[in-house]
Amino acid sequence: MEKIEKSIRCEKSIKPRVNLDGINGNVFCVIGKVVETLNKSGLRDSADEFSEKALQADGYEDVLKLIHKYVTVVGLEEAT
Repeated sequence: MEKIEKSIRCEKSIKPRVNLDGINGNVFCVIGKVVETLNKSGLRDSADEFSEKALQADGYEDVLKLIHKYVTVVGLEEAT
């Protein structure tokens, strides 16, 4: 039940915050930081899902769009 509640909260826009300041902009570093944040927030299923989708994305811009579905971004000029 706890996993379901966490997933529901994530879908309702209560998302963990990820600070991308200091990340060099490499897409794999950014993906790793988001996955780490989701895991630390107890959202392992979301982390796995995000990772799978991000690695299949067509490019950097698609990854950035996907990131905003899973976390609230701070830093890295808000990843725009």
